[in-house]
Amino acid sequence: RGLPYVVVGSPGSAKTSVLRQLARAGGLESRTMLGSIRSPVDFLGVPFKQVRKYTNRETFDVTEIPYTHYAPPGWALDLADAGSALAIYDEFNTASLAVQNSMLRVMFEGVVGEFALPPNVRQLGAMNPISQATGGRELSLPLANRLGILAWPDVTVEEFARHHLNGGKIGATFSLNGDASQETITAEAEEAAV
Repeated sequence: RGLPYVVVGSPGSAKTSVLRQLARAGGLESRTMLGSIRSPVDFLGVPFKQVRKYTNRETFDVTEIPYTHYAPPGWALDLADAGSALAIYDEFNTASLAVQNSMLRVMFEGVVGEFALPPNVRQLGAMNPISQATGGRELSLPLANRLGILAWPDVTVEEFARHHLNGGKIGATFSLNGDASQETITAEAEEAAV
């Protein structure tokens, strides 16, 4: 719903695949970015030189002033073009501290580079607990102090096998709360709730 959360759960507990399926069921396209292979420019934007005309208010002289603009990466434009979308920042705590800090503006203001994501682009982080994440680390303090943490339930071997034997679809074979029912998601109702 556009709130800054990170989902924390054991490896192999289907966090990312379930988030993608829930997004699809809610009418959202999804895109997953792995924190471990990203660099700060993937969130801060790529710097390039621009020129802007500047008019001196006293003399009315017009000069061209060079400045640095930060262009958004393609993934941000893809999500904006999708109409309604979910950005999943996976392996959140395997990203370097520089990458985590570069995500602050993205997660809390919805701005990538100097491009504002439309409000219909939702964002979630996903990660394994530090003790179970290869190369995992504590989240940077600015992120940790501002993110909500959603605990992801562990999945039993039986649930995991049933889920995959039945095509990996969310439903009676797999549920997040342990019962056999699955609530139907209506994209319009979810958007109205936002």
